Amino acid sequence: MDQLTLFPYFQDHAVLQRDQVWRLWGKAKPLSQVSVRLFEKQTEQWRFDTCSRSDGRWALDLPALCGGESFELLVESDEQLIRLRDLAAGDVFILFGQSNMELPLSRTLDLLPDPAAIYHLPQVRLLQPQRPPCFDQHNQDWPRTGVWQVAQGQALSNMSAVGISFAQAYQTQRPGVPVGLISLAVGGTPIEAWLPQADWADDPQACLQFASSQDEACRTRIEALEQHRDAQWYQLLDRRDPLLDDNAKLKDPLPPDGWSRIRMPALFTDTALDQFHGSVWLKRTFYLTKLQIEQLGRSVLLYLDGIIDADQTYLNGCLVGATTYQYPPRRYPLPPCTLREGANDLLIRLIINRDSGGLIPGRFYGLKGTNRSLDLSGDDWLLTRGSCLPALPQDTFWPSFPGGLYYSLIQPVKDLAVCGGLWYQGESNDPEPERYEALLRRFTERWQSDFGADRPLVCFQLSAYAEPRGLIRPLAWAKIREAQRRCLSGLPKGGLVVTVDCGETHDLHPQQKQIPGQRAAALMLRLLGHDQGEVSGPQLLKVCRPKPDLIRLDFSHAGAGLQLPAAADRCFKLGYGTVWLPPAALRSQGSSLQLQLPGDLMAAEQEQELVLNLRYNYTACPLANHLKNPAGLPASPFEIRLPRFPPDF
Repeated sequence: MDQLTLFPYFQDHAVLQRDQVWRLWGKAKPLSQVSVRLFEKQTEQWRFDTCSRSDGRWALDLPALCGGESFELLVESDEQLIRLRDLAAGDVFILFGQSNMELPLSRTLDLLPDPAAIYHLPQVRLLQPQRPPCFDQHNQDWPRTGVWQVAQGQALSNMSAVGISFAQAYQTQRPGVPVGLISLAVGGTPIEAWLPQADWADDPQACLQFASSQDEACRTRIEALEQHRDAQWYQLLDRRDPLLDDNAKLKDPLPPDGWSRIRMPALFTDTALDQFHGSVWLKRTFYLTKLQIEQLGRSVLLYLDGIIDADQTYLNGCLVGATTYQYPPRRYPLPPCTLREGANDLLIRLIINRDSGGLIPGRFYGLKGTNRSLDLSGDDWLLTRGSCLPALPQDTFWPSFPGGLYYSLIQPVKDLAVCGGLWYQGESNDPEPERYEALLRRFTERWQSDFGADRPLVCFQLSAYAEPRGLIRPLAWAKIREAQRRCLSGLPKGGLVVTVDCGETHDLHPQQKQIPGQRAAALMLRLLGHDQGEVSGPQLLKVCRPKPDLIRLDFSHAGAGLQLPAAADRCFKLGYGTVWLPPAALRSQGSSLQLQLPGDLMAAEQEQELVLNLRYNYTACPLANHLKNPAGLPASPFEIRLPRFPPDF
């Protein structure tokens, strides 16, 4: 018998979009009657009937619901019954993009040690289905996994940090309105993965990738081969490591020879270990008194803030933690009695898969306890090589292939009633930043065509970040930020959250997600027609050149006047090609800035007929010195072409 089913979004505890007609759909026995009844507080409100098509699919457009909770839905067909309990009617938002949208609250514990104490949101619910790619252009189905969870208690740890911050700030301004978050983000995915074929059909490489992904059996074979290759690499890594025994256990005692002194933290780039792949062992002996152990207390964490790539970490011969890839900051809790009076031996087995490895400088490596911390950085580290292997090739990451996430996650919910979308993406497009603006424009147009031109889309601009090994082109992130600024500035129902002041120099995933979430909520509410005061930093309106050596910039959202940072001259650069100079003078006047052109640039412009540009914070990591308005909101970085003097007509 054909089973009656609902699209997986519709489950117990789901949030349905309020104040607009909404669609319910599913499958049933072909050509059978389907009845839908809605109950509010056990009182039937309405009933509607439809008939399934010959393929079993059915859909009903249902009346708008007023905001609230305690709804139930009964769906009946062919003597089958589905009852959905504890439904809410509120505002529904799609969260999509890549890892900074996906980043859970459990990865922000340095700033928010106890998320449950900060976020107790019984009217906020989140659904995160599995997110495998799909390359079937006709797919209408979602993975049947994931359940709606309430944003409180233990469930918070795996929820999107920026999404929960957004929901809290949104609900503060709209009390009593339930909020539903659909968490679809997938780390490491370029924008092409979130677009259908029509939007990247002019890219031959994307078309080739899409064609290669069509055969599911072939994808399965490739995955199996790569899993086998990876397993062999790690088996060989253990077998050849002189500090491990035949059972891949740490030898006791350790071999005494082959150790050399080294300063840590440090990266191996431009050293004898540059492009070394395999395992490297780092050892640090430190001494504790009885008083120091008492001051550290019972709850001690070993901080290893930035390791490239994987690690297995031992303290006094006991394995205290292991992480299999680069990005998570290590926070290893030490079992009771691990620390001892006198000498303590920290041993890190650093596994480097590809490129160069090491410990990222400028981060904390040491112990943090109740009333004391201990910094272990310095010259007292020892190093020895373990296994030396060829680089482990990167596995094929199918979710990054063009179209895969659009057809898997977005196309099936085009008929879903939503309030708006939150998009945090761009990092994985840094190899070709010049193409990003055109792709982002297509993405915003696709959002409007799929979900409605009146549905707001709020995008997060890339934060400040400097890849520690120099693997990213120097201005790639600056170019992507400029593409985001240009694209969103002219979108009537679009907003850009500037986050450059919320980044961390060498952390791709900054823990500060509260402020971006709050800014996104204010923007979203404004786009929905609710007055929120100032929701944006200064936005460049116009550039003019009243004198040969004078540039004037006019800004909106400047409030009572622009606020220049103390080192404002470091933010602005004028020039061309590889020649970039700070302005000879810079001052603010209300909502305008005036910059004086350096004499050398004026001469070069006239003699060589150059086109000069102006850059503001146009670097990979503009973490400090921001132009702000009185509300404390920063301006977006930008690059603009300067007009000539006298103006061309």
